[in-house]
Amino acid sequence: TRRPASSCSVSYCLGSIGDGRVNAYFAHSLPARPIEEWEPLEMHLHAVAKLAAEFAAKFGAADWGRVAGLWHDLGKYSAEFQARLRPPDGFEAHIETKPGRVDHSTAGGAHAAKIYSKRGFAFGDLIAYCIVGHHAGLADRVAYQGQSGLDCRLKRAIPDWSAAPHELLEPVELSVPPLTFHKEQAQAVFQLSLFTRMLFSCL
Repeated sequence: TRRPASSCSVSYCLGSIGDGRVNAYFAHSLPARPIEEWEPLEMHLHAVAKLAAEFAAKFGAADWGRVAGLWHDLGKYSAEFQARLRPPDGFEAHIETKPGRVDHSTAGGAHAAKIYSKRGFAFGDLIAYCIVGHHAGLADRVAYQGQSGLDCRLKRAIPDWSAAPHELLEPVELSVPPLTFHKEQAQAVFQLSLFTRMLFSCL
């Protein structure tokens, strides 16, 4: 059985399989440090969720920050990303802009878009923008060949991340952004844009 995340220690998160190899998922590795000192992925996700929620609470969006933090690295549950941590330069595996790096940010964005797509107000898209851009920067909304930058990211082929624990994937009820929307559409869209950028800065 899985312990609550708050009690997840390195000794618990590191298990072994028949041939003695470590059977765990990590967020980061450390150069020239034993695997027992690496950061467990589930612990990392909960820690980032807590901090992002604290930051976003300053403008009434703690639940938004929590979800963005909890799902931002779901793609690290792929075998490809975990294998990328093992080479000598594996501590740089999270930097997606370098050649040979594994896409680990699209998974969480796709999950957010899917979970919240039927709840109105494009909740999922706003969170997805933040998640898929947490290394590369926010995607453009301007259409490119009929699709937005976000749409292009969410439709790309990515490594299988189905090993993510189910309890991490449960939707959180999100409040409507604490905004008094301007009656003019252009101004209201600008407000949403600024809200997204604020949330992005929290993540």
